[in-house]
Amino acid sequence: METENLLSFLTVKLRQHGMTVDELCKKIGISRQKFYRFVKEPRRFSEDNVHSLADVLSLDSDEIDHLDSYLHPKQQGSYTADPAVFGSVIEGLFKRRLSEEMAPDLDTIEYMQADCRVAMESPASLARMIAGRYSTAPGQVHDFFFTIYNCIPIFSGDLSTRQFKPNNSILTITCLMKELEDAIMPASSVEIRIRHFLSERWYPQLKKNAAGDTSAMLCHLHALDSLLPLLSTAKDYSFELSEALGKSCMDGTNICLIRHTCSFPLEAAAAAGTSFADASAVSAKNARSEYYILLFSEGGKCSACRLGSEEATPFYRFMLTSIRGTEKASIKKDVGNPNQFYYEMDKDRHFIQIHPDLCFDDIPKQVWMSLYDAVQDSSDRIQYESAFRQLMDPFDLYAFLDFKSLSEATIDTIDRRNKAAAANGKIVICHPEGLLNMVRSGIISDLSAKASDYKGEYRDLKHLRFPAPVIRSFLEMIKASILRRQAAGITDPAKYDWINYYILQPTYPCPEIIFYLYDDFGAAPLYVRGRHKHLITNFYENEEIGTLLYNYVIKEMIGRREEKLGCAVMSDEHSIALLDRLIFLTVKGDASQGEVL
Repeated sequence: METENLLSFLTVKLRQHGMTVDELCKKIGISRQKFYRFVKEPRRFSEDNVHSLADVLSLDSDEIDHLDSYLHPKQQGSYTADPAVFGSVIEGLFKRRLSEEMAPDLDTIEYMQADCRVAMESPASLARMIAGRYSTAPGQVHDFFFTIYNCIPIFSGDLSTRQFKPNNSILTITCLMKELEDAIMPASSVEIRIRHFLSERWYPQLKKNAAGDTSAMLCHLHALDSLLPLLSTAKDYSFELSEALGKSCMDGTNICLIRHTCSFPLEAAAAAGTSFADASAVSAKNARSEYYILLFSEGGKCSACRLGSEEATPFYRFMLTSIRGTEKASIKKDVGNPNQFYYEMDKDRHFIQIHPDLCFDDIPKQVWMSLYDAVQDSSDRIQYESAFRQLMDPFDLYAFLDFKSLSEATIDTIDRRNKAAAANGKIVICHPEGLLNMVRSGIISDLSAKASDYKGEYRDLKHLRFPAPVIRSFLEMIKASILRRQAAGITDPAKYDWINYYILQPTYPCPEIIFYLYDDFGAAPLYVRGRHKHLITNFYENEEIGTLLYNYVIKEMIGRREEKLGCAVMSDEHSIALLDRLIFLTVKGDASQGEVL
């Protein structure tokens, strides 16, 4: 059917049904004036309006796709994932194994001490030195604020051949962060935040100069690849090209400033009977800060020294100030409860989640409620309560709720997020190895009461373990999604109105990094086996990157799944056969054999 615009498309359908515009408006619940206003700006149509249009006009799947092309027109300059140009780079992102990179010892750090003596230190010994300046008494909060300038690979030559000169600066900073946590936890808590700035010399390479600027997109992909360790480590990470400093003195500098602040937590003071105002005053009075600087050569060699305490703040503030004299915001806008933040994202955008097994927000509400009923009077309650509190950060809003109220708040928040994601075509891609590990252990990889170290070894082995019947229900939920997909007859993965599951081929590496890929927004990589943190909201905010990665997964990984050989995702038939074997193992109670893969 050929039509020139949305109005002519709807006019043809109205004529076929013998319906007037007024009758249509009445049935879909909007006024005539609003209807014509929406036709001029199709994105104004809500999801309910769209569903009503499809029902009233009896649109088939092809006509719904046709309608959607008017409601969500392809934006000019939108990037398609051309496998010939971007394929191997994107595939490298999804197959990258950070744990292997973090395991070898990095180059030693040249550390200048206060008496001007120079010593060679490892990231571990430097972390112990920084942490040891303050005691790590129970209840203390150690806040590390990393301010990074540049420290990304230098791009040169023909980018289509991926010629770029990497360095170890990001890996060194990441190792230092992990060692700081190891040196301080579990006696005290640690929070790590990062602000990453680029100087103006990166503008010509990273700025998109025209629609389809392949060179700029490859630079962005390589930048994302090099930043994965940081994006997956800190609680709070910000990297935006708009934050680039205008100081010419920073153009050739790779530098990292560290502010270490030690304080007494407000919730601990409040729990002791101190008022919130008094607790704030005590915390501010007792807070102490020290500053360190790491300077990197182009090859990643690192020199470090301690700048001191308050006397270093003028220099610190200078480095956070633009050439116009306006201080850059040092703290990203607080998003509050991360589950609420993701809910707002999930309900507005199509997105894909690449995950080894399941995500905690895929767990149905009734399962959460049954778990609460089972553990509220058991010895396992403390573990679940700890996990719920992690999912409902910040603590100042939820610290004083009893377990029942806390559980209800958590379950309702996650349930809203789950429903919003399903309504907007959420896609989840799992892996046979991850699903088998879930069957064997009863553990969902991103739901635990404590974080794990970067080798995947947990500090606290008391994970949340789901009983076999619950694990079986998860597998049956995935199978039901695939069966429903087969019966629906829709070919576009983004058009389903339920969570749509796929499974990677066993030959494809089990995801070590969870990826959230939001179309027209960006990517959020979360390091699972390294030390996954529930509270991460550190996106690589770039709408072209989001569209590029999203389209690649849709077209190359999912779209080719019926080709059997050479594709990343299993066919539906093979996926169902795998799930049947895993379900049988939950009944048999023996998941020790690997031949299921």
